[in-house]
Amino acid sequence: MSTTRRSALCVSLLLVLMFSLIGCAQPPKPEEKPDPPKPAYKGALTLWAAPGLAGTPVTAKPDNAFFDEQAKAFSAKHTDITIDVRHFATPQELEEALRTSTDLPDVAFGRYVPELAPRLASLSPLLGDSMAEYHPNALAAFRSGDKQTGLPALLDLQVLALNEARFAAAGVDLPAEGRWTRSEMEDSLTRLSKNGTFGLGFYQLPGYHEWWPLVDGLLMPDGSLAAGAEAGFVGLQRYRKDGILHPDTAKLKAEETWALFARGEFAVMPVSVWAIPLLRGSDYQMKISVAGFPGDISVGYTYGYMLNQQADELKLQAAFALARFLGSAENQTRLAAETGAMPALKTAANPFPNDLALARAFLLAGTARALPASPAWDAAELAASRTLTFALLGAREPQAALQEIQQTLQKAIAPAQR
Repeated sequence: MSTTRRSALCVSLLLVLMFSLIGCAQPPKPEEKPDPPKPAYKGALTLWAAPGLAGTPVTAKPDNAFFDEQAKAFSAKHTDITIDVRHFATPQELEEALRTSTDLPDVAFGRYVPELAPRLASLSPLLGDSMAEYHPNALAAFRSGDKQTGLPALLDLQVLALNEARFAAAGVDLPAEGRWTRSEMEDSLTRLSKNGTFGLGFYQLPGYHEWWPLVDGLLMPDGSLAAGAEAGFVGLQRYRKDGILHPDTAKLKAEETWALFARGEFAVMPVSVWAIPLLRGSDYQMKISVAGFPGDISVGYTYGYMLNQQADELKLQAAFALARFLGSAENQTRLAAETGAMPALKTAANPFPNDLALARAFLLAGTARALPASPAWDAAELAASRTLTFALLGAREPQAALQEIQQTLQKAIAPAQR
């Protein structure tokens, strides 16, 4: 290598070394400090709750201890927040207190009360992407226009209870995986209707909607008639004429109808899921399978957590955190197991992993149409009940009866929707 080239290389290496030393001599950059924690709410939250579900027997209820226990657990995690729990004897008493109170609680557990919508917090901004965790039909039950007014927790669900002994005696297979088409159901009911046994039976009482899915759910949430309601009624009248429908259908009380079912006088009965453990119990001792209605239709009430509209944003966030805590997937599974209702969260585990019949019902949780909860609706349904009974007995033409029922019930729904 020439002397000139060696000199140039030495100069280059010297410059690199100098710049490296200069870089090392620069003072270190100051560490970036994390953003300060957002201020959290400190104080008390009020929670109103009632045991059980409207229309269910006393034996089907979550104990008040659940809400006390969970309130303490939440306060243990959020030590600056205390929870004041107020218990009500029944869901109906809680709903009446919500309607008449000038001061709503921060969180209330119960059925959605449409009249409260203007006073309830809008939860969509707080829920964000987590809305996808819930069954859409459950969210819809707590929606007023574009406003999400509650976090759904439990779905009251109807299914068809199948008397296994009657199916076996008639040589009729139970529906595969608990699902069947209308034609498959009608074929089975026809084959079951022989030797003094009828295929189908049920009761018709105000406040009980177990049989409504047989007529396409009867009503849509806005009070309009379901598309298949008239055809469903015509079909039921035909079942009566053809000897498929038990002659005492729509004539007896619930317990009297259950007794007929247990004695095997008919093979299929629409029920709410909470009734299945009772039918298996000491009074009836039945072996029951479960099937969904054709089209996976179900009609019932939805229960969840409603939040008071707050001027204090931090308090609203704390109330929302409490509602999410109470309505966690784990807690929904627990309450579902205690009540016979079904979880509203798609992420909730099956409450009945060792019970094939109830596990099948769990798969249908996304099908239930919500019914409104209001005194006007209850009164209107009582008024419509007589017409429903006459239509089921064949004493009224379905079209005229349904028009009358729709007018009666829509008048009840309209004021609550405004």
